[in-house]
Amino acid sequence: TPGVANPDELATIYFQPAGRQPTYFSATRDALGAFRSAGMFVALGSSSEAELLVVPRTGADAELVQAEVVTDGYLEALRVQARAGRLLTMDDFAARRPVALISERWWRSRFGGDASAIGQSISIRGHPFVIAGVVADYRGWGALRIGTSDIWIPADAQRVWLAEFPERVFALVGRLRPEVPVAIAEQRLRALFTPYASSVLMSMSMGELSTAKPIVPVVYPGLSAIGEARTRSTVAEMYPFALGATGLLLLLACANTANLLLARTMMHARDLALRYAVGASRWRLARGLLVEAALIAVSAIGLGVAIGRLWVGLAQGEQLFATGPVLDEISLDWRVAGFAVALGGVTILAYGLVPALAVSRLALPRVLVQSRRSTR
Repeated sequence: TPGVANPDELATIYFQPAGRQPTYFSATRDALGAFRSAGMFVALGSSSEAELLVVPRTGADAELVQAEVVTDGYLEALRVQARAGRLLTMDDFAARRPVALISERWWRSRFGGDASAIGQSISIRGHPFVIAGVVADYRGWGALRIGTSDIWIPADAQRVWLAEFPERVFALVGRLRPEVPVAIAEQRLRALFTPYASSVLMSMSMGELSTAKPIVPVVYPGLSAIGEARTRSTVAEMYPFALGATGLLLLLACANTANLLLARTMMHARDLALRYAVGASRWRLARGLLVEAALIAVSAIGLGVAIGRLWVGLAQGEQLFATGPVLDEISLDWRVAGFAVALGGVTILAYGLVPALAVSRLALPRVLVQSRRSTR
């Protein structure tokens, strides 16, 4: 899947209190117009995420679809391509036409990749929208779920979202002109934003902002390294708990397996005693038990790695965080596989030695003369 074209030219703009992390603030559409008038961007637009109830075909079941409600300039900044049909045009935004774009994957799964889907009507929250084009699959990441949406609609086409949202903008994505440094762009945007700072609202509750610090636009290069860094930090905080839980699970599995193997060894004590009587040494009997444990461990290691690879493949198709890196970079490499094999070797010693030591200490000659007993 192709990435966003020339991502180094992109910049993500947040509205945030001075000296604080970016959060869910929005500004009026006039601020977007002021930023465009500065001439620092080749294209600049805004996108707001939404889960919209969509009926793709007449008689089909309604489904929740990840969508983006976009302003003009947003798709132009990303430079996405149309796989079929066309993209949104300035006329669509000016005339507030009820048109929609759909993703290539949604087009193939819902319409079988049929070109006749262009021009068909779909229902979005009860409003009819005409499919204008199919957006070729692309990947990227940033403040928004870039590359993961399946529908794009103009912000002013229909009030399919909350009534206040079409009149406001959230995080902006723009393509800076090559001669404009990020620091200069941020300085100029802050000067332009002063008349609009009082119009900033908390986007989550749409209530008045309660902070004494001034709200300023902050420019991050690319598709927002701050979102990726924040998610990496969150994931890193989860690692100790995940590893601790995995370690406890491993200890429980080892203890249970050791008990089962020990019980199995005791049930076959007469067989072991008979082998000992015909010449097998204690070491040979213990070695056989270790080999049995090793076979179990090797099978478990292979199954665990196979499940891990399958799970990573499935997880890459889903995005687990609201912001952050795409999961394509997560994989099972030789270090992970090596760690799993080494841990498997340790577990062989952890639970395989238990029955082996039991055999070495068992009075095997007396076992043959004892009556056979079993305990469930």
